Amino acid sequence: MDRKAYYLKNKEKYAAKRKAAYEANKEQEALYAKAYHEKGGIGVYAWKDKNDGTVIYVGSGYFEQRKKMQIALHTTTTNKKLQALFKENGIDRYEFVKIEEFDGDIKERKTKEQYWINKLKPICNKFKATRTPEEAKIYRNKKWMELYYKKKNEQKEGLQRIPS
Repeated sequence: MDRKAYYLKNKEKYAAKRKAAYEANKEQEALYAKAYHEKGGIGVYAWKDKNDGTVIYVGSGYFEQRKKMQIALHTTTTNKKLQALFKENGIDRYEFVKIEEFDGDIKERKTKEQYWINKLKPICNKFKATRTPEEAKIYRNKKWMELYYKKKNEQKEGLQRIPS
């Protein structure tokens, strides 16, 4: 039985697993929201240049946790552009700004984060926070096609190497 047939046979089982995982994640997110809401809130934040008002980065999460983490670890942040700016100009040149505070699940938070990224156009955000269903479909198809042709080319190369 090939992969596609196996998937089609077990499609409902996989859909149920995905739905259960989504619900569990939603419940966990609600618990985190309740726990951290009293400690500064949850929502979308930005790092802004105090001198010229340029927004350099937009993110989402628990405000106090994010602020403390990025200040303490400004030399080891995963965003290399943000890290370079912090090192070059010093952390004191930038301020942490709460853009929007709300209670919601992670999907909603990421959607709002992407809205603010599109609106403010920060210089250090290099990836999308979330994709629309259409964008996700295009992205998956593109990745699948890349893998398909990579595998096909590897097979061709393997056949050419076999001595006749």
